[in-house]
Amino acid sequence: MNIQSPRLVWIAGLGLFLATLDTGIMNIALPTLQAAWHTTAATIAWTVVAYTVTLAGTVLFWGRLADRTGSQRIFWWGLIGFAVASGACGAAPTLDWLMAARALQGLASAMIQGTAIALATQDLPPAHQNLATGTLALLQGLGPVIGPALGGIVLTWTSWRGLFWINLPVTIPLIALLARRHAPLPQRTGEAPALDVTGNGLVMLTVSTGLLALTVPGPLRTLCTAAAMVAVVATLWWERLSQSPLIPRSLWSSRTFWAAAGAVVMVGGATALGFMVPPYMLHLWGHWAPWQVGLINLSAPLMLVVFSRPASRLLNRQSAARVMLGGLGLMAGAFAVLAITAGNRSPILLVLGLGSYGLGAAAFFPANLTAILAVTGRDAQGVMGALQRMAINLGTAIDAAVVGAFLVHGAHGHGVSQAGIRTSWAYGMTTLLTAMAGLLLAHHRRSRAGADPRRKFRGIAGD
Repeated sequence: MNIQSPRLVWIAGLGLFLATLDTGIMNIALPTLQAAWHTTAATIAWTVVAYTVTLAGTVLFWGRLADRTGSQRIFWWGLIGFAVASGACGAAPTLDWLMAARALQGLASAMIQGTAIALATQDLPPAHQNLATGTLALLQGLGPVIGPALGGIVLTWTSWRGLFWINLPVTIPLIALLARRHAPLPQRTGEAPALDVTGNGLVMLTVSTGLLALTVPGPLRTLCTAAAMVAVVATLWWERLSQSPLIPRSLWSSRTFWAAAGAVVMVGGATALGFMVPPYMLHLWGHWAPWQVGLINLSAPLMLVVFSRPASRLLNRQSAARVMLGGLGLMAGAFAVLAITAGNRSPILLVLGLGSYGLGAAAFFPANLTAILAVTGRDAQGVMGALQRMAINLGTAIDAAVVGAFLVHGAHGHGVSQAGIRTSWAYGMTTLLTAMAGLLLAHHRRSRAGADPRRKFRGIAGD
């Protein structure tokens, strides 16, 4: 069976949707799991931590391996691992079993997320890549946001085990489709990139200890923070000496590359804020049924679904930098309005604000992915796609912890405060404006270094 490249884009996108869906779908089930296993909230949170640590810690490794051996093989084995791990999670007889299965699921998710972008774009001509990145942006942005709403529906009609079993009807057909397709070796313009095991191990140690520092309490947090700082220094030192660094050495001096990578970290965090804060707002307002909360929370992903592919077509007429800045401006404006109107208790304003954020995200994600892929050749598409996924996951994890602290600050008992909600929106607006400033500063410095002024905002690559 010969699968056409456009169909391969949708296969990669569906795998990416499932892998990102499980990032958010567990959040709504945490109280249910806590009651089912008769344990504490801190203990049950490790079902999320185990998944996030193995995902964020290994995704770059799989991206580099995809550049060396081909993305389709790793993506296929990732789907198999994800299906097996999902079944094991749903059948877990003990909490320890569930945590171990979640760690395996995170590892398989990293294989999918680290290779999906390279798989979708490897056989496409440049003229069709913008539409492909728009499709991937649509599905990867939809997964973590729609997860809580879908999780609420599943929990209403089944038990928590159904949250994992719903992955099987999608993963199994995708596995069967790819099993019948020949897996070509990657087309290269140079030598195959070496697989730097030490560098990947240091990156995993950095990410793992950093994420644990955000989640563990007391003295263990201090220990993890110190370990993360040491791991960062060791990683930078090794990357400087390595003959095959994870991030190509030519990019270390690229201000526009780092501006684009930093922007996606901040947008990943803002997305976490966008689906965490509204349920708390509506709970504070009172008298909202779960299905009503779910519908309001779907405002952003609905706009993302409707406008991701049309927004990707803008890249045929506008530069990636210009589209990114427009998307960031829409998102920051939406959060500014929500911060100002947080006390009005108006569901219409909340829907409009979230919808505007979703429209901005629909413009930002395809442009950001295009910009990051543009600064490297075909030989590093896997690791660059994996880098974007790792950046999004890191931003989500960091801002989830930060916003959680904002929401409870000044609250009475176990509730949230109006001031905490307003501060959360203002914090999100500030991070998005910072991302805009970074992109503008990178362009300004490139222009002063000798870029042709007539090519202003022509592209974000090419430092």
